[in-house]
Amino acid sequence: MPGYIQGVIEKQMGIGKWEFLSRIEPFTGSQGNFKYMAFGMKRFRFLEPFPHDRGFPEDLSLQSKAVISLNEYRQHLDEPIAEFECGLKKRRTVLLSDIKDIDWDKGISDENLQRLREEYDSKEEYHEGDYRNLEVFELTDSEGNSLSEKNLSWYRKEDITDEMISSLVAGDTIDFRNRKVSLERKSRRELLPESWFKLLDLLDIFHEDHEIRFVFGWHH
Repeated sequence: MPGYIQGVIEKQMGIGKWEFLSRIEPFTGSQGNFKYMAFGMKRFRFLEPFPHDRGFPEDLSLQSKAVISLNEYRQHLDEPIAEFECGLKKRRTVLLSDIKDIDWDKGISDENLQRLREEYDSKEEYHEGDYRNLEVFELTDSEGNSLSEKNLSWYRKEDITDEMISSLVAGDTIDFRNRKVSLERKSRRELLPESWFKLLDLLDIFHEDHEIRFVFGWHH
């Protein structure tokens, strides 16, 4: 799905008063994984999205409005937020306190893993989107070594078949390249850039006495 996330980080300075801190974009890497994980969509639709409130907050700061708006909309910055349009869809407001409650070292839940397996078990053939959903897994051998290759997803290996993938998704261990291999769940931490977690640490250190929020939307 085309598009990218635009957004800001704000610090609360009082009741109904927020201050712009930074843009979000420099900390999200190429955004492919970040945007799909944040919204729980596409290849990460079996991961729960970030805890959020839908839409932009009414008390969004004027500077934040200017940062996340396109130039042609800036004449509307003094309008109520309900009237403020900036080309962004799927708007979200996410508190840092909720972000910190996410268990970043866990991946797909047992419940959603079962849903994924049932969905794949019902398919007669796989398509590109079906393969991309498998990026929540890593292919590993019996000693825990990853079989990933640079710029090549495990399910794209020339010598791995759909039948092998079906067995792996079902939770089986199979013989592959003279090794016993199976799928391990990737953690959320493995799926996002290190810069995102450095940002969370810095916000926690330097603004621990203030509420912090992320306000962003999907720009098409």
